[in-house]
Amino acid sequence: MANNTHVNLPDGQLHNPKGFVGASNNTYLTKDNLGSLSWVANGAGTLFDLTLNQSNLQSLVTTPYELVAAPGSKKGVICLWALGYYTYNSVAFSGNTDLRILCDTATVWQLESANNIAGGANTVIRFNPMFDQNIDVQEVLDNKALQITNPTADLTGGGASSSLRIYGGYVIVSLP
Repeated sequence: MANNTHVNLPDGQLHNPKGFVGASNNTYLTKDNLGSLSWVANGAGTLFDLTLNQSNLQSLVTTPYELVAAPGSKKGVICLWALGYYTYNSVAFSGNTDLRILCDTATVWQLESANNIAGGANTVIRFNPMFDQNIDVQEVLDNKALQITNPTADLTGGGASSSLRIYGGYVIVSLP
């Protein structure tokens, strides 16, 4: 693979776009909502694919399950979409079986399950956007992990082989 030789040239010797000093291999130039240019690593907008077992599902209030690690200072995670596949095994979960995807304890940029994992059958779970009615500006939290949680109380029950495989798309954005 070729090296990024432009990184060693001063901006005065480059055509637009300039600013190769911050570039490295496998990056692309992006412009944020403030008009600032920055170099973003390939995969900064990417997918997660994780499986939660019975124990994970029973402790989502006390121990939210991390889907995407905190991205670092002055960066935020936005979950664009998510789907889950619940594998039922002999015993249904009980309690509030609606699930939420969020950053930290935010009430914005989160998704809520349109159906739940209480049923006695394998189920596709769709997550829909859910925004706090009191907040009219969508905000992205600085350096917070994307997590799946239960909003009220830990679940009980669920067969030992019950699981939830969750797929989703997200982007990492730079914050001012």
